[in-house]
Amino acid sequence: MDNEGVPRPPAIEVDHFGISVADLGRSLDFYCRVLGAVLVIPPRPVDNFDFRRAVLTFDGSMVIDLNEHAANPGEAFDPSRTGLDHLAFRAPSYDALIAWVALIDVEGVSHSPIRVIDGVGEGFDFCDPDGIQIELWHMDRSGEWANVVRRKVVASRSEPPAT
Repeated sequence: MDNEGVPRPPAIEVDHFGISVADLGRSLDFYCRVLGAVLVIPPRPVDNFDFRRAVLTFDGSMVIDLNEHAANPGEAFDPSRTGLDHLAFRAPSYDALIAWVALIDVEGVSHSPIRVIDGVGEGFDFCDPDGIQIELWHMDRSGEWANVVRRKVVASRSEPPAT
């Protein structure tokens, strides 16, 4: 499809990804104890959705949402089936995020309104052709969320390893 004169915005980057899990406690144990992830937000219900989420990071470089959906029957992951919860990409600035909205509009892709989360940033959602949810996100690097992540990583380095 022709972009009808809308210039391509600056390149996007991966921001975070979410994994649907059958047992949040078991997954937290694996990612934190085995792989060394830092728990940023402990398990909690997610408003307006029927699942619980915990948020992890590895040295602040990549954030992972672990999502335990109430409707998950506990089946094992099957790589031959679609199974990603969502994929998020980072826009380098708010202006770039707005430019991406314009391009997505021109391409005829339905999307959510931009939502603002104070102290975190702004983002919007849309789906790929298979229905996989994609978030395009601009994070406020000086905001509350960035500071929470930094504090958790620093604290994790000063604590003795769990036994």
